[in-house]
Amino acid sequence: MDMMRGFGKDAILGAGYGMGVQRFYDNCRSNPDLRPLFDDGTYNRGFIERLIKTYRKMYYRIPAFWKEVEALFKFVIRFPNETATYDLNGQPKLKFWNDNGTVCLQLPSGRVLYYRHAAISRDGNIRWQWGHLWGGSITENIIQSIGADLLRLWILDCEELNIPVVTHCYDEIVGLVDEKYAEMKLALMDSIMCDVPDWAEGCPLASEGKISTFYTK
Repeated sequence: MDMMRGFGKDAILGAGYGMGVQRFYDNCRSNPDLRPLFDDGTYNRGFIERLIKTYRKMYYRIPAFWKEVEALFKFVIRFPNETATYDLNGQPKLKFWNDNGTVCLQLPSGRVLYYRHAAISRDGNIRWQWGHLWGGSITENIIQSIGADLLRLWILDCEELNIPVVTHCYDEIVGLVDEKYAEMKLALMDSIMCDVPDWAEGCPLASEGKISTFYTK
């Protein structure tokens, strides 16, 4: 099971943001559950190459999205007085513009990401204050930021409904409640975390949780 999770999770998450063959191969060899299978020849680099190709063929819209957001990002660098949008079902979901060398990327929630000192290098790649960018890394920023916006919204909703949030991590919220209300509050939290705000319409959401007297994964 750990082996399947290692391949599956790394492939789906990493490849979704542009992880290539060599990076995935290196990750597998650094995974203690997977490395023995490469050492004994059960799997090799060719297997990883086929896996990445299969992913990009099966989920071809994802690489297409990398290219589109990169093109929009570059467009507002080249034409700083213009704005550009990524539309979905006829509705603008992402907005790009240039503010004196800072590329601004507005998320569906309305929050804006700022990329200072953005420019296109001689080799055609995007550079900014903290290094290089391309479609895959921009996509990662977008997806992780949308996830953060949703999490913040859910935390506020939990607090408003008398579920004190004591910690949160990535896509997880931990509430501290009286044991006699635990089942009810768990069901309420599940409902909250499956509630899709208007700006995230169409986003597939699901949640699962459990009751515990101590913090556990």
